[in-house]
Amino acid sequence: MLTQLRCMVLCLVALSSYDAIAAKPWQEVNLLEAGLVNEAGEVVDVSGNTQTDESGNPLVPNCALTDLNIGEGFKFFYQPGKTDELVIFHTGGGACWENNTCGSALNPGGEATYSPVMVSSAQMLNYARGIFDTTAGTNNPYADASKIYIPYCTGDIGWGNRDAHYVNPFNPASTYTVHHRGYANIRAVGEWMKRLYRKTPLPQKVLVSGASAGGYAAIGSLLPEVAKVIDPRRSKISVVIDSSNAVVNNRFVNDAGEAWGIEATLPEHILKALEGDVIGLGSRFYLNSTKRYPDVLFGQYQNNFDIVQGQFLNIMKHIDEPNLWSNPEKVQESLAEWSYRMNLNTQLTALLTRQYRFYTAAGFQHVILEYEPEIQNGWCSDVFATENTANSLKQYQLPFYEWSKDLFKHKDKIWRGSDWLNASCGVDCLGGGPTFCPS
Repeated sequence: MLTQLRCMVLCLVALSSYDAIAAKPWQEVNLLEAGLVNEAGEVVDVSGNTQTDESGNPLVPNCALTDLNIGEGFKFFYQPGKTDELVIFHTGGGACWENNTCGSALNPGGEATYSPVMVSSAQMLNYARGIFDTTAGTNNPYADASKIYIPYCTGDIGWGNRDAHYVNPFNPASTYTVHHRGYANIRAVGEWMKRLYRKTPLPQKVLVSGASAGGYAAIGSLLPEVAKVIDPRRSKISVVIDSSNAVVNNRFVNDAGEAWGIEATLPEHILKALEGDVIGLGSRFYLNSTKRYPDVLFGQYQNNFDIVQGQFLNIMKHIDEPNLWSNPEKVQESLAEWSYRMNLNTQLTALLTRQYRFYTAAGFQHVILEYEPEIQNGWCSDVFATENTANSLKQYQLPFYEWSKDLFKHKDKIWRGSDWLNASCGVDCLGGGPTFCPS
């Protein structure tokens, strides 16, 4: 399942299969050229002052394994739109937090639990689909919005600002450094946004989003940075978290938190959510976030039997036994546990706050906001424009793009009379709609 996971974002689309409509091209933002970092690589404000985390550590954007000449330094992408709307998206690519998971990327052709390199490019994004689709007749409600695309290459779900040293599991006599700098990368994007909106009007509608590992980045690091630039009381901000359900174990939270240095990066309401047992963690993220941002709406998407999230839970449960990470029996057990806990979290959260809705689709797919390539054994993403396997109280087979549009347009926060409702595959959750599986 996780074989070649480092290629999760290699092929957002098959470039030759679509005719793009007239849309402004994507632009690459180089941090040094944009004045976002100094010569030492530290994030600076417009006056040149070095920016730090809560512990006073400089923010140094990077990707995980650049010391080993694997990958390059961090950059991000921007596409000007046609409206006063903005979409900010953080992509995913697994995670690493100890010797076995971080070392998995050092085994060519083996199982990697995270992507240490960025493989997105402005050219690829010009033809991307999902929420980036600008083709004629698209069902994408975000087609005309300006867009910021944040690649992922740090193994820390966008929460880290430290360099960690690990033992190479394939050569125990050697150690190496992983740059867990996802939070620093996001802060660089935040500095760029401050400068952009000094010159141009603030957007009136904003979508903060992320898929897989990027979903945790979106709610934990990205939203707080966006809110510093764009006041949620003045602009309508929505959040869509895609396939990031926080069904984990206690050891993972403890070990990853230490490896990534989250005490110096995450806001208080997210750190509070991480306290205590992991049962209910997925709910606490949203309950704490809705209290912190009472004017923001939060939507959550997942497939009922997301095989990638199920396997990551299995890895966490057998972290010291890599031979069991892909064991079919163990993965099946973990997937059943993941699905049960996910459904409890989403339904509980929806009962406790009016600012949150969920869309639980049928099937085993992973992510919907952007298309991902097929992994060797057939892992696929769902299709944003056609997914309709969930039902709401008002509509049978509710298209996901319509659910997403109602969220983005802020179709009120009140349960009764709202067009934006919870949707679930109910008792028919094994199937699923069309998937994106390029050959």
